[in-house]
Amino acid sequence: VKLGAAGAIDAVVAAMQAYASDVKIQRYSTWAVSTLAGNEENRIKLGAAGACDAVVAAMQAHISDDNVQQIGAWAVATLANNEENSAKLGAAGACTAVVAAMKAHASDVDMQHYGVAAIGNLAINEDNSAKLGAAGASDAVVGAMKAHTSDGNVQHFGAWALINLAENAENSAKLGAAGACDVVVTAMKAHASDVNVQHYGAGAVVNLAENAENSAKLGTAGACAVVSAMKAHASDINVQQGGAQAVANLADSEDAENSALLGAAGACDAAVTAMKVHATGGDLQHYGAHAVAKLANNAENSAMLGAAGTCSAVVAAMKAHAFNIDVQHYCSWAIAGLAQNTDNRIALLAAGALPAVVVAMR
Repeated sequence: VKLGAAGAIDAVVAAMQAYASDVKIQRYSTWAVSTLAGNEENRIKLGAAGACDAVVAAMQAHISDDNVQQIGAWAVATLANNEENSAKLGAAGACTAVVAAMKAHASDVDMQHYGVAAIGNLAINEDNSAKLGAAGASDAVVGAMKAHTSDGNVQHFGAWALINLAENAENSAKLGAAGACDVVVTAMKAHASDVNVQHYGAGAVVNLAENAENSAKLGTAGACAVVSAMKAHASDINVQQGGAQAVANLADSEDAENSALLGAAGACDAAVTAMKVHATGGDLQHYGAHAVAKLANNAENSAMLGAAGTCSAVVAAMKAHAFNIDVQHYCSWAIAGLAQNTDNRIALLAAGALPAVVVAMR
């Protein structure tokens, strides 16, 4: 903060602009930008001073220098945490520059780590996401995750990049074709104890599974790994929310095979446990009920959900979150699905489902 106030930002950007061909100055200046940009106030000042253009220009001019590319990508990642900067970076050519850097330095694990982090942050901006897709970011991210399976940072930030890229329908299809479904499942299995990989991996499954072809590929690849994540990280609400969302999307009624696989993997118990453990979390109750509603379309799953205590958990969620419209919506949907089973109907009535639904409708 003090350096930003002292004029260091303007000085660094001025040096980058004045000595564009000097690789050492570009190297150390991009490092300074990446460090300064760790502070939100400095990020704003850097954007106003022209740092976005300067960093991208450095990466474009010194493509063969691994240090400029590594640090430049990290500077892009940190600068892009500011919405205005992210738009400026996209306009300056950061999307193409980062992808080019990843392709040119594919064996460099640090380059891949910083590159996927930059892509993940840039892709939050819709225009940037489209530009990244056109530049080949889908292949680059999947390639990084395949080449560096043992590196937790590449897998964590790679999954983050998949989440944001897959928000774009065209990118999601490209990711599926590039092998994203396999790599995210592999990442979750290889880094089962890493809560960040599990959290972002589940998020990637959520968004990829919005595409029907990807959903089938995820099922084949073993995306029931999200259930293992939920079991292993029961106290982490982010893993539970992402896992529940992933279960809901994978168990879509159009894909009966995935629903059966999830049931066999223990998704019914996992979803109910999440709702019970995190009873005060409105978002978790919403996503958990959504998962229950989708799972209950399978008769065997519906019976397992009933045996796991889902009926009382869903009604309890409606009572505890009476003013949360998402909870009321998905719990009502879950009740409708569960009630197709005779034993569940009895349990739902005993738990107070009828008055809970009536209150929700008012």
